[in-house]
Amino acid sequence: EEGKIHVSISSNVPDGAIFEVSVMDANLNIVSEFLTIKNGVIEHTFDVSKWETGEVVGMAMFRFNLDDHPQPDSIKAIYGQFGEKMTGSLAKDHNQNGKNGVIENVTIAYPSESAVKEKKAEQFTAAINEIINVSNGVIVDISPRFNDGDWKLVNVVVSDAWYYSAEHEKERFAEQIGSTVETIIKNAEIADYAGVYFVDTFGKTVAEPKVLGGYKIK
Repeated sequence: EEGKIHVSISSNVPDGAIFEVSVMDANLNIVSEFLTIKNGVIEHTFDVSKWETGEVVGMAMFRFNLDDHPQPDSIKAIYGQFGEKMTGSLAKDHNQNGKNGVIENVTIAYPSESAVKEKKAEQFTAAINEIINVSNGVIVDISPRFNDGDWKLVNVVVSDAWYYSAEHEKERFAEQIGSTVETIIKNAEIADYAGVYFVDTFGKTVAEPKVLGGYKIK
């Protein structure tokens, strides 16, 4: 929820075991606590009121390699001084010849799926506009190739400046801009693939992607 992330962990580890529980955002802000399990459950709420909208990773470890946060003797009696007796798919070797229990990371949208989706759409639009702005008038528009809103096929509309460039400059420009546009589309999760075409202001294709990479200048 807004300003908070609630963490719930279930485990077959006995009561009294200590878990390191953390959440981290895309800006590498991280909040972490060492929490004790009771009745097979850990429940905790982290304050993330200063974090921006975005995806957050939840992490949890049942650790045996931290001197300042040792496991209780009752837990060491079961799993070993350094966790070396631990078994199972979540048991991972650590730097003291023992093992930690590492729970698979969980990624969530904070504060909600809809909020993250809206922010990604805003960032996508801003990134596309930035490409147009820094092209110094060479790029007129970037939009779906067809009027269906599907960004899997994209038109980069270029001005007449295209025709005054050398062939090798056109090819380099197409490769750089095409790769950048495809990366932006993938990162924004607009589409998992993007075929980027270059057309002039009359709709004529002036460069198109080759099957094995690069661009064919027409």
